[in-house]
Amino acid sequence: MSASIGSRPVTRRRFLRDTGLSLGAAALASIPGTALAGKSMRKVYRLSNRGRVSCNACRAHDANRFYFNRPSAEGDRAHAGCTCKVLKQWIPKATHEAYFGHGHEKRKVFDLRSQEEEA
Repeated sequence: MSASIGSRPVTRRRFLRDTGLSLGAAALASIPGTALAGKSMRKVYRLSNRGRVSCNACRAHDANRFYFNRPSAEGDRAHAGCTCKVLKQWIPKATHEAYFGHGHEKRKVFDLRSQEEEA
């Protein structure tokens, strides 16, 4: 007994290929910044030490800071000699406004640790 789609039989190889393509497309659509990077999402920049040997200062700095633009991220390293990469990340518009403010009062850097101190 063999199944077929149209005139071609469904082989194990074809089934796995088609299933893999479907799952890959679904995974790609679920990544923030591809499907949701519309009016409800805003771009921020972060420093990342992923895949690199890093010190405690870089790890703490990278985990807690969000930047309004790339130059702000590149100019705010944990220490001289820091080699962390600058990456884009998409966050909800409401979160972006809470972190950076509105209009002329916009901050260039937001640190999650400062939020915890105020609360």
